[in-house]
Amino acid sequence: MKIRIAFIIFLAFCGGTILISNSMAQNVKAVDTEADNYIKKLIVKKVEVKQKLGYVYLFGEIKNTGDKTVTNVKMIIYCLDANGKAVYEKDFAPIVEKFNPYALAGLGMNIDSNDPLKPNYSSKFGVNLNSAPSDWAKKVKIKITDVKFK
Repeated sequence: MKIRIAFIIFLAFCGGTILISNSMAQNVKAVDTEADNYIKKLIVKKVEVKQKLGYVYLFGEIKNTGDKTVTNVKMIIYCLDANGKAVYEKDFAPIVEKFNPYALAGLGMNIDSNDPLKPNYSSKFGVNLNSAPSDWAKKVKIKITDVKFK
C-alpha cells in the first residue's frame, strides 16, 4: 500500500494522470469519516489570550479523550471582534509528528521534539497572534480540522 501511495504522489509531482479505483476511493472516504469522528474526542480547554513581552499569545491545552494515539492535529484559530464575528484566522498544528529521516534510513534515532498524544493525555500549546488586527476583541473560536492517529 505504501508503494502505491508513493507512486501516486510521484505521478502528481510529475504531472501524470491519477486514476483512483472505486475501492481506493471507498478506503479514503472511510479514513476521512473515521478522522472526522475522532475529532469529537479531542477537547481544547484552558484557552486564554495573554500579552507577554509586547506579543499577543493564545495558550491552551488539548486533551485526547479517545482510545487512539494522536500523531497530528490541525486547527483553525478564529480571532473575533466585539460582535463575535471573525476578523482574522490562523492555521495551527499543536500536535505534529515530525519527519524523521533517520527512522526512514533505518538508523533508529528519534529526533522528534513533539511526542504523539496518547489516550487520556493532554498537551499544552501556545501560538503567537500578533498579526491579528486591532479590531480583535481578544476572543477566539477554535475549530479542529484534521487529526491523524496510530
